[in-house]
Amino acid sequence: MSRWLKRSLIAVAIIIGLLLLSMLVVPWQLKKQGTAWIADHTERTLGIEKVYFNPFTLKLELSGIALTEPNSDQHFVSCGRLMVSVSLRSIIDQALILRRIELDQPYVKIDLLGRQVFNFSDFIHIGDDAPPVESVDEAAKPFLFSFNNIVI
Repeated sequence: MSRWLKRSLIAVAIIIGLLLLSMLVVPWQLKKQGTAWIADHTERTLGIEKVYFNPFTLKLELSGIALTEPNSDQHFVSCGRLMVSVSLRSIIDQALILRRIELDQPYVKIDLLGRQVFNFSDFIHIGDDAPPVESVDEAAKPFLFSFNNIVI
């Protein structure tokens, strides 16, 4: 066997080995880091039952996702399954190109807690050093958002 063929086979074996290893590491780190980040930055808990990642098709599937209300066991957001499939073209174009998104059994609980204060208002100030402002001047500004191309 020639030297270049031997080195090429070793390189291919290492790359395939790393991809197979990522099938174990990515789900473990996603569960670990995701729940830790939510616990550190909010007073909520995030539960993820199962995570599956396929590096060959760039498919990520999360099952049994539940985000609780602050300091409570009640669910704020939950879903039975979330699947995100990224196109391989994303690597070539260096842009996020989604092939498919599936969401099964979605649940969202929205409560009005005070004047323009909702049960999700704590997410607006994540990353800010200042606490949430509840003055009349700041509360009068609308919170703008939009959804495009939603299919259920």
